[in-house]
Amino acid sequence: MKFDVLVRGGVVVSGAGETRADVAVDGGRIVAVGDDLGPARETIDADGLLVLPGIIDEHVHPIYHDDPRETSIVGAYGGVTTMMGFAYAHPGQSLLEEVEALRARCEQGSVLDYTIHAGMFDAPRQVDEMAAVAATGVRTFKIFLAYAAQGWMTDDAALVDVLRTSRDVGGLVLVHCENGPVIDVLEAEAAAGRLAEDPVDALLRSRPDVLEAEAVYRVAAVAEALEVPVFIVHVTSRRALDVVRAARGRGQFLIAETCPQYLALTGEAVREWGALAKIGPPLRTADDNEALWAGLADGALQTVGSDHVPKKLVAERDLPLLEAGFGAPSIETMLPIVLDGALRGRITLPRLVQVLCEHPARAFGLFPRKGVVAPGADADLVLVDPAATRTLGAASEHTNSGYSLYEGKEVRGALRLTMAGGRTIVRDGELVDDRPAGTFLATGPFADALYAPAPDAVTTL
Repeated sequence: MKFDVLVRGGVVVSGAGETRADVAVDGGRIVAVGDDLGPARETIDADGLLVLPGIIDEHVHPIYHDDPRETSIVGAYGGVTTMMGFAYAHPGQSLLEEVEALRARCEQGSVLDYTIHAGMFDAPRQVDEMAAVAATGVRTFKIFLAYAAQGWMTDDAALVDVLRTSRDVGGLVLVHCENGPVIDVLEAEAAAGRLAEDPVDALLRSRPDVLEAEAVYRVAAVAEALEVPVFIVHVTSRRALDVVRAARGRGQFLIAETCPQYLALTGEAVREWGALAKIGPPLRTADDNEALWAGLADGALQTVGSDHVPKKLVAERDLPLLEAGFGAPSIETMLPIVLDGALRGRITLPRLVQVLCEHPARAFGLFPRKGVVAPGADADLVLVDPAATRTLGAASEHTNSGYSLYEGKEVRGALRLTMAGGRTIVRDGELVDDRPAGTFLATGPFADALYAPAPDAVTTL
């Protein structure tokens, strides 16, 4: 018997450690990991390379200037093999209809497997649709404590309704944590020139870290009172991380994510890039960067997601800073940024696999199909040369944005191959299979995927 593919001679990295082994693939699944596994129709030489599970990007916006198909391809260039995209329902829109519309677009074009989060911009009215949405396999619901002036904010009463309903339908709530009403006041003052003369200072002062930390504390308190798990997206600051650390330290059912931009960039990027580096919550300080790396290393933070929101260079670079939208392209550069940190000793390689692969799979009910190199798992693999270096920049990246906030940044490690479901999608920087063969994955159940750690054991989910 011949396997379809044999990945031979690489160092397989898991959340538990590193071991030199071959990986046999057949029928789109991993069927064996070990030595002397036998012949294969195709052999991939992985000598000198790291063999990682496919990256799960749990925080993707496959809209704006990259549609679901383009987003999946851009992700594959960055080692992503599963993308989790947000379907946003604004006031007056049906949550179920928006979820179904995004799923249809992904089915038509995604080269990667995908899941969907239901984004609730009108939570008091959309809460009644949560059961119907969960019945389709979409059991994650995102709400916002910011954007009060736009009418998108979930207030405390609606927060209670969403958390309780999510519990009843077997779901998980993801929360954007900033104090919306106070930020609205500060943004109005910034627009009037009363907060700071410099527009960059005004932007950063209008969304300070203390208002992120306050919102994280409020969500944690409500979730604890209701005995409901909660997921905090894009933690950006030391102050917010301190709240997360305290909640998890006392055993609360809480998971927290950060993003590569908050590990590698500061507010100075806004001075260089203007509106193209306007991200919500905003980029912080070098001290916050260091705190977040420490949080990844010691387990206070459990996952990393890209929060990929591609803007367009020509259309948006000259927009007034305080009027521009939020976001930046990041799905393709997420693994390079975190890998560079690991190869420089900020976190270990097993920890990288935990926060980019294993923990997202566990958090969203996809484990052990995803997030691990083991028999029975999907054959989602990323081969990385740890001895190589590369320079990030728009010329070598593939989003339609046309720019990279990491322009000229040299990073350690280079991606050599991305395999999804046994299909080699990208090899040595070239797209070799763009068939829309990705499949929808239902999320959950979450009860077995999440647990509250003991105060002295916060290094795993």
